[in-house]
Amino acid sequence: MKKIATIAAVAGAMLAGAVPANATVQAWDCQNTGSCFLGSGFFPGGTISIDVDAGRVDGPVGPNESLSWSLQGVPGCNTRFNVDEPPRSWVCHNVPAGSYTLQAVAPTFYRYNWDLGFRW
Repeated sequence: MKKIATIAAVAGAMLAGAVPANATVQAWDCQNTGSCFLGSGFFPGGTISIDVDAGRVDGPVGPNESLSWSLQGVPGCNTRFNVDEPPRSWVCHNVPAGSYTLQAVAPTFYRYNWDLGFRW
Protein backbone atom coordinates (compact mmCIF):
# COMPACT_ATOMS: atom_id res chain seq x y z
CA MET A 1 0.00 0.00 0.00
CA LYS A 2 0.99 3.63 0.00
CA LYS A 3 1.85 3.74 3.73
CA ILE A 4 5.62 3.91 3.29
CA ALA A 5 5.22 6.54 0.59
CA THR A 6 2.91 8.53 2.90
CA ILE A 7 5.39 8.34 5.79
CA ALA A 8 8.21 9.31 3.44
CA ALA A 9 6.14 12.22 2.10
CA VAL A 10 5.47 13.51 5.63
CA ALA A 11 9.15 13.12 6.54
CA GLY A 12 10.14 14.85 3.28
CA ALA A 13 7.67 17.64 3.91
CA MET A 14 9.11 18.12 7.39
CA LEU A 15 12.62 18.37 5.96
CA ALA A 16 11.41 20.82 3.32
CA GLY A 17 9.74 22.97 5.97
CA ALA A 18 6.14 22.28 4.88
CA VAL A 19 5.41 20.68 8.27
CA PRO A 20 6.87 22.38 11.35
CA ALA A 21 9.75 20.49 12.93
CA ASN A 22 7.80 20.27 16.19
CA ALA A 23 4.67 18.85 14.48
CA THR A 24 2.81 15.97 16.05
CA VAL A 25 2.07 13.09 13.68
CA GLN A 26 -0.22 10.15 14.48
CA ALA A 27 -0.64 7.37 11.91
CA TRP A 28 -2.41 4.02 11.72
CA ASP A 29 -3.33 1.43 9.15
CA CYS A 30 -6.18 -1.09 9.11
CA GLN A 31 -6.15 -4.07 6.80
CA ASN A 32 -9.05 -5.82 5.05
CA THR A 33 -11.91 -4.05 6.83
CA GLY A 34 -14.91 -1.84 6.12
CA SER A 35 -13.91 0.84 8.62
CA CYS A 36 -10.88 2.18 10.48
CA PHE A 37 -10.42 4.34 13.59
CA LEU A 38 -7.50 6.43 14.88
CA GLY A 39 -7.33 8.22 18.23
CA SER A 40 -5.60 11.60 18.30
CA GLY A 41 -4.26 11.53 21.82
CA PHE A 42 -4.42 15.04 23.30
CA PHE A 43 -4.80 17.71 20.64
CA PRO A 44 -3.96 21.22 21.92
CA GLY A 45 -6.58 22.95 19.75
CA GLY A 46 -6.45 24.95 16.52
CA THR A 47 -5.84 23.53 13.05
CA ILE A 48 -5.57 19.79 12.46
CA SER A 49 -4.69 18.01 9.22
CA ILE A 50 -6.42 14.73 8.37
CA ASP A 51 -4.71 12.23 6.03
CA VAL A 52 -6.72 9.37 4.51
CA ASP A 53 -5.97 6.74 1.89
CA ALA A 54 -7.85 3.54 1.08
CA GLY A 55 -7.43 0.72 -1.41
CA ARG A 56 -10.07 -1.89 -2.12
CA VAL A 57 -9.06 -5.47 -1.28
CA ASP A 58 -11.85 -7.55 -2.80
CA GLY A 59 -12.15 -6.65 -6.45
CA PRO A 60 -12.07 -3.77 -8.89
CA VAL A 61 -13.19 -0.32 -7.83
CA GLY A 62 -16.54 0.76 -9.25
CA PRO A 63 -17.15 4.14 -10.86
CA ASN A 64 -17.63 6.91 -8.29
CA GLU A 65 -17.17 4.48 -5.41
CA SER A 66 -17.08 6.79 -2.40
CA LEU A 67 -15.88 6.48 1.17
CA SER A 68 -16.12 8.93 4.04
CA TRP A 69 -14.25 10.10 7.09
CA SER A 70 -15.26 12.20 10.08
CA LEU A 71 -13.55 13.62 13.13
CA GLN A 72 -15.96 12.53 15.84
CA GLY A 73 -17.30 15.39 17.95
CA VAL A 74 -16.28 18.14 15.51
CA PRO A 75 -19.25 19.32 13.40
CA GLY A 76 -18.28 20.01 9.79
CA CYS A 77 -14.95 18.15 9.99
CA ASN A 78 -15.89 15.33 7.61
CA THR A 79 -16.12 14.55 3.91
CA ARG A 80 -16.74 11.93 1.24
CA PHE A 81 -14.09 11.02 -1.34
CA ASN A 82 -13.70 8.60 -4.22
CA VAL A 83 -11.68 5.48 -3.46
CA ASP A 84 -9.71 5.80 -6.72
CA GLU A 85 -8.31 9.21 -5.72
CA PRO A 86 -4.66 9.39 -4.64
CA PRO A 87 -3.87 9.85 -0.91
CA ARG A 88 -5.25 13.18 0.26
CA SER A 89 -5.15 15.56 3.18
CA TRP A 90 -7.84 17.86 4.53
CA VAL A 91 -7.63 20.62 7.13
CA CYS A 92 -10.10 21.46 9.90
CA HIS A 93 -9.77 24.85 11.62
CA ASN A 94 -10.77 26.08 15.09
CA VAL A 95 -10.94 22.58 16.57
CA PRO A 96 -11.17 22.81 20.38
CA ALA A 97 -8.49 21.21 22.54
CA GLY A 98 -9.27 17.61 23.43
CA SER A 99 -8.96 13.99 22.36
CA TYR A 100 -10.66 12.90 19.14
CA THR A 101 -11.30 9.83 17.03
CA LEU A 102 -10.95 9.83 13.27
CA GLN A 103 -13.41 7.39 11.71
CA ALA A 104 -13.16 6.24 8.08
CA VAL A 105 -16.04 4.18 6.71
CA ALA A 106 -16.99 2.33 3.56
CA PRO A 107 -20.77 2.54 3.02
CA THR A 108 -20.76 -0.87 1.32
CA PHE A 109 -19.87 -4.41 2.31
CA TYR A 110 -16.52 -4.21 0.48
CA ARG A 111 -13.21 -4.42 2.33
CA TYR A 112 -10.34 -1.91 2.16
CA ASN A 113 -6.81 -1.36 3.38
CA TRP A 114 -6.77 2.05 5.10
CA ASP A 115 -4.05 4.51 6.07
CA LEU A 116 -5.14 7.26 8.47
CA GLY A 117 -3.18 10.11 9.97
CA PHE A 118 -3.32 13.32 11.99
CA ARG A 119 -0.85 16.21 11.82
CA TRP A 120 -0.71 19.37 13.88
